[in-house]
Amino acid sequence: MIQMGTDVIILGEIPLSLILATEGVSRVDEVPIMDSLAVTLKMTEMMVDLQSMTGLSPCRRGWSQAPPPKERVYELLDFYGMSRFLTK
Repeated sequence: MIQMGTDVIILGEIPLSLILATEGVSRVDEVPIMDSLAVTLKMTEMMVDLQSMTGLSPCRRGWSQAPPPKERVYELLDFYGMSRFLTK
């Protein structure tokens, strides 16, 4: 992909980002590797700041932004053995 002109490598898994960042790997053949964990944390900080400064908050409409149905959350928590963290 680098030979075809890739501008940035975006890792799909946060654990891989963590491993590479811990080892100081931020580029491959001068192509930057996006640290998805760092980007997620910075985006979260920015959204908190924007909400406190301007009242802006994320949209909760539409398929990808809407909160999942509570029943689905409970199913997933049960599946991962974490249902004790929420009260039904």
